[in-house]
Amino acid sequence: MHSLPYLSVGDENHRTSSIRRQLTNSLLRHSQTIHPEFRLRPVTELLQHHIERLRATVEWGPLVPYNITGQMNLHPRAAMQFRAGPDKDDFVKFFDQVASDA
Repeated sequence: MHSLPYLSVGDENHRTSSIRRQLTNSLLRHSQTIHPEFRLRPVTELLQHHIERLRATVEWGPLVPYNITGQMNLHPRAAMQFRAGPDKDDFVKFFDQVASDA
């Protein structure tokens, strides 16, 4: 992989994570723009029940509650508070909570 002159080797993980985050956000944003009937809740269930297991061995993108607040154009303080609680990995609960507040 080619390195950019202004990035050090230590920036590789940050750059890769940033690229994944941008791709995930772009995909969801594009899906909602092109297909307004696209529903986020089933995607959130997929993340909770399948992708989250990968986090034990592979760092994958941003934390889901932060992604949910970003997709709903909300301040991330709700995600911060939720992640500090006992159900921090129950993404569907968080989604339902912020969707009912909106």
